[in-house]
Amino acid sequence: FSGHGAHLSARIAGAEQSLRMLSEKKPKDAETKQFVAAMTERLDDLAAAVTAAEHMPSGQRRTAHASITEQLDGLDADLMARLGVV
Repeated sequence: FSGHGAHLSARIAGAEQSLRMLSEKKPKDAETKQFVAAMTERLDDLAAAVTAAEHMPSGQRRTAHASITEQLDGLDADLMARLGVV
């Protein structure tokens, strides 16, 4: 990963991998399928936001990255709860 949002792109990739693991762990659970689909869509949106932020002035980029970080924190918490870690 490269650019100003490299750390965010790495977090998104890690979350996508965790979602795949969760999906494989409970392949027939309808609620899990729905959760994975919703979170995958959300991660796609966040990845697009990281890409868009690359071309913003530094102040706007920092604000965008803070917002993306907040969204990822919430998603990570939901994912950890589903995996039974928290």
